[in-house]
Amino acid sequence: RSKVSGNVSRYQSPEFDALVDRLQLTVPKAERTQVLSDVIHLISDQLPQMPLFYQVEPMLIANRIHGMGGRAVGSTAAWNASQWDVEGS
Repeated sequence: RSKVSGNVSRYQSPEFDALVDRLQLTVPKAERTQVLSDVIHLISDQLPQMPLFYQVEPMLIANRIHGMGGRAVGSTAAWNASQWDVEGS
C-alpha cells in the first residue's frame, strides 16, 4: 500500500487493513466467513463508526470494481449499478 497524505475519509487501522487484504485473498467459503467474522468483531469492538442520526451500512468493495458511489438516501447499495465497471472484464 502506498502512503496517502491529506484527508482520508475512511477508518485507518493496520489491523483492519490486514483483515480486508486477507478477505480479498481468501477463497474457501469457511475461511472467508471466519475472516469476515474477524472484520465484524473488530468493527464492533473498536466502534470506528457510531451513527447518531443516520443509518450507517459499512460494506467491502473489491478493488476491481470502479464507479460505485455512496448509497443514495432511500435506495439500495446497487442504486447506480449501471455505472459500475469491473477491471479486467
